[in-house]
Amino acid sequence: MQPRKEKRRKLSENIPEVGELVIGTVTRVFPHGAFVSLDEYPGSEGMIHISELSSKWIKNIRDYVEEGQKVVVKVLKIDKEKGHIDLSLKSVKAAQKKAKLDQYKKEKHALKLIEYVANKINDTKDLELVVKELENKFGSLWEPLEKSVRENENIFLDINIPEKWKKALAETAKEKIEPPEVTIKATLELESKANNGVEVIKNSLLENIKKVKEKDTNIEVKYLGAPKYHIKINAPNYKIAENILERFSSQVIKDVTSSEGTGKLVR
Repeated sequence: MQPRKEKRRKLSENIPEVGELVIGTVTRVFPHGAFVSLDEYPGSEGMIHISELSSKWIKNIRDYVEEGQKVVVKVLKIDKEKGHIDLSLKSVKAAQKKAKLDQYKKEKHALKLIEYVANKINDTKDLELVVKELENKFGSLWEPLEKSVRENENIFLDINIPEKWKKALAETAKEKIEPPEVTIKATLELESKANNGVEVIKNSLLENIKKVKEKDTNIEVKYLGAPKYHIKINAPNYKIAENILERFSSQVIKDVTSSEGTGKLVR
C-alpha cells in the first residue's frame, strides 16, 4: 500500500490540522520532551512529549532528538486558545516519513521554478496569485508542473492565471523536470500443445505489445526458458502500467488457451 499523499499547506493556513504529518526543526530539548518549529507553518511551534518519541524505553532523550534536527511528526492535538500543538514522532512510519520528505522537497523545488518563471517573464506581481490558484486547483505546486511535462499548458486551461504564465510554466517544466516514470514487472507462464504452439505464443506476444502500448509507455518481453516470459512495463504512473499489464496478459492468455494451451500471470 502506498503512503497517503499529504495535503500541501496553502499560503492562508498558519497552523496544521490534527492528524497531519508535518516537517519541523527541533529547537529545544529538555528532560521530558522537545520543542519543534514547524517548517511549513512559519511562526508555529509544537512539542513532542517524551512518551511520543519512541515506543521503547528512553534512557537519554538526546539519543532520539537534538537541536537542529529535521523531523517528520504527526499532529496529535491542537489547543488554539493556549497556542499548544502536541506532536508525535513515534506515530510516523518509515514509509510515511520518506513520502513526506520527498513531497516537501518537490514542493520547494516547484516554488523555486515558479519564482524562476516570474523573473523570466518579468511578472513578480502575479507570483502569489499563481501559487494560490495552483494550490486551490491541485492542492500542490509540483503536481501540475509534473503533469505539464506531458500535457503542455493544457493542464492550466481552467486555472485563472494570465495566459503568458501558462505557456511559461509549461516550457519551464519541460526544461527542468524529468518526465515521471514507473516500472512494473511480472512473468507470464505460457504453454501450447498445438503443432504451431511456439509460433502462436510468439505472434500473440508481438501483436499484443502493439495493441496495448500507449503514448510514453514501453513494454519489453524476454524469454526466460519454457514456459516463462518476463514482462517489463514502463509508464507515467502505476495506474497506466497496471492497466496495460492486465490488458496485455489477459489477451495473450486468451490467444494461447484457444490454441490448446494454458497460461497464467505470476506477480
